[in-house]
Amino acid sequence: TLASLTGYLYAVRGGELFVNVYAGSEGTADVAGTPVRLVQTTAYPWRGEVKLEVAPAKPARFTLKLRVPCWAQGRPVPTDLYAYDAGEPSGWSAALNGRPVGSRLENGYLVIDREWKAGDVVELKFAMPIHAVHGNPRIAATQGRVAFERGPVVYCVEAAGQAQPFTPEALTVPATARLQALDRPDLLGGVTVLDIAGAEPVAHVTAIPYFAWDNRGLSPMAVWLRQTVLGSGS
Repeated sequence: TLASLTGYLYAVRGGELFVNVYAGSEGTADVAGTPVRLVQTTAYPWRGEVKLEVAPAKPARFTLKLRVPCWAQGRPVPTDLYAYDAGEPSGWSAALNGRPVGSRLENGYLVIDREWKAGDVVELKFAMPIHAVHGNPRIAATQGRVAFERGPVVYCVEAAGQAQPFTPEALTVPATARLQALDRPDLLGGVTVLDIAGAEPVAHVTAIPYFAWDNRGLSPMAVWLRQTVLGSGS
């Protein structure tokens, strides 16, 4: 997997150059016979700003296709398996050399077809609100439960590292709970955590990125948390 990661970031098909993954990186690709250097500058997935420098060896016309993730389009997955609660909407925008670019999507990609030259810069901005995620009502395992996502990152609650001891399975998060994203450069190599205020029986709970769990010793963990809704006692 590690050896193949560079092949996931960019792909070429004829005169089309695809940007599939956003991460600080530099790379080169041969597009329709022209070498193209690409430089990405971003703090993704913690921040939604991506700067992409496109520098062909000589001016060349080709199509740049930039992936716009489902979460930026307002849904966690392409199907109805999961859905976001109504709340702060997702959104995204793009600019080329400082000028807004249209939002035409083709199979989930923003399409920019033009003659490119050294010095061209594409900037993407993805809104990154905290989303409450619910499973399809027909999924028994997620009924009455909620998970949290910010940008592409799914969160979990681990018993380790909490201010008060508790078992995640016993935690209840009301629909009115307040959530705040906090940068923690000192934690787990530097992550953004979620502070969940108003849960029971612990008033303040810290949720960490799911990918980082089980790095602080054996500890119970949960992604799907029990939730109470207004007017409900369970």
